[in-house]
Amino acid sequence: MDKAYINVKGQWKYYYLAIDKFGNVIKFLLCKHRFDKEALALFNKVNRP
Repeated sequence: MDKAYINVKGQWKYYYLAIDKFGNVIKFLLCKHRFDKEALALFNKVNRP
């Protein structure tokens, strides 16, 4: 899971990126707020064994 704060069309967004051990993108998410509930759900879903 990686996170960055980026500017998208003049608005600042948090960019969450989930990648596997081979470097392939599993899922990404753009959120207005840090630790948005969608981002936390994505984080929990990806980190389950």
